[in-house]
Amino acid sequence: MSNFDEIKENNININEMFRKLINQMKKSNIKTFNEDGTLNENIRKILELELKKCISIYCFEYGFEFPKESVSVHEAKTKDGQINRNPELNARGDIDGVTVYSGLQNGLDTILTSSNVGLRGQILEDGKIHATQVFNKDIISTKLSGEKNVSSNRDQLDYFAELLISGKIDLDFILDVFPHEAMHIFIPGQGVFVEGATERLSREVSDKYGLRMSPTSHSKETAIISRLESIVGRDAILSIALTNNQKELRKVEKNATDTLRFKKLKEAIDNKMGSGTFDKLKDELDKEYREFLKYRTKPNEFQMYRKDFFSSTIEYLNEWIKNNPDKLQISNNNDISENQKIEIIKIQKEEINQIQLLLDRLKSKEIEGEVK
Repeated sequence: MSNFDEIKENNININEMFRKLINQMKKSNIKTFNEDGTLNENIRKILELELKKCISIYCFEYGFEFPKESVSVHEAKTKDGQINRNPELNARGDIDGVTVYSGLQNGLDTILTSSNVGLRGQILEDGKIHATQVFNKDIISTKLSGEKNVSSNRDQLDYFAELLISGKIDLDFILDVFPHEAMHIFIPGQGVFVEGATERLSREVSDKYGLRMSPTSHSKETAIISRLESIVGRDAILSIALTNNQKELRKVEKNATDTLRFKKLKEAIDNKMGSGTFDKLKDELDKEYREFLKYRTKPNEFQMYRKDFFSSTIEYLNEWIKNNPDKLQISNNNDISENQKIEIIKIQKEEINQIQLLLDRLKSKEIEGEVK
C-alpha cells in the first residue's frame, strides 16, 4: 500500500462520517450557522482541520510553499464589517483561507426554485443528475469528452440540480466546494487559467487522496488547462501558483503580480506552440470569460456557455494534440514521503475525533437546538 492510499482510506472514512453528521443535523434541526449568522463553532473546528489537511496535501503533492500568514475558515462580511446574511449560493477561497456565507441555506431554499431561476433536473442516460430546465426553458446537456480529471459532461448547473433534488444542505455545499476553494489559497483570482488550474489540481488530488468534492465544476476551464498540461507539462501549469513573496506583492501590486505569475506558462506555450500563442489564447479566453459572467444570469443567453463558450479553444487544442502526438508531456504520479504521511494522518485523526464528538453529542441529545 502506498502512503497516499492510507490517507485516502482515512478520508473515505471521514467523508462517511460527514454524511452521518449531516443526516443527524437534519434530524436534530442543528444549523451550520447560528441565528446571528456566525458559523457554528463545532463546525468551524472541523472545517479548520479540513483546511489544514487540504493545505498539507497540496504542499506535499505540488511543492507549494506553506502559507506564511494565518489562514482560516471565516464568515463573509459586508463592506461595513457586518456578517453578510443575504441569500447566497457561494463560498470563496483566497490567500487568507475560505470564506463561507451564512445566507447559503436561504439561497438553496429560495434562489434555485424561484420563478427567476426555476431550476429543474432529472437523471439522464448516464445515471447522473443533470439540469434540464432553467429560466423556464429546456436546456441542452453539457457535452465534453475526455479522460478522468480532464473534463466532465456536467457543469455547475448540473451540480445545483443535484443539490436540489437530493435535498442537500449548506454544509454539503461547503464540503463539496472546499478542495477547490482551499486551492485558491495558492492560486487566487478568477479567469479561465486560474479557475481551470484550480479545479484541475484540486480534482486530481481529491481523486488521489479521497477528499470529498462536488461531482463537477468549471468543466470547460478544466478541459482547457488539462489539454494545455499535456502540451507544455505539469510544471508550467503549477507555475501560476503564488509564492509567499508574490502573495505579499499582490496586496499592493495586483496587476503586476498577476502578469508575472503567467510568465513561465507564457514562455512554455510560446516555445511549444509558436510565438504569440499565449497572448492570443489569453485574450480570447479573457473576453469569453467576461461575457460568461454576464450571460450566466440571463435566461435567453445562458445556453451559450454550455454550447459555445470556450469551445473553439478546446477544439484548437484538440487539433494541436492530434497533430503533434510526439510532443506531448506525461505527468508523473509520485507518492509522498513517510513523514509527510504521518503529518497528514495526525490531522485526520484530530478531524475524526472532532466529527465523532459532535456526532455523539447529537445522538445522545445532550444538546438540543443550537450546539454551543
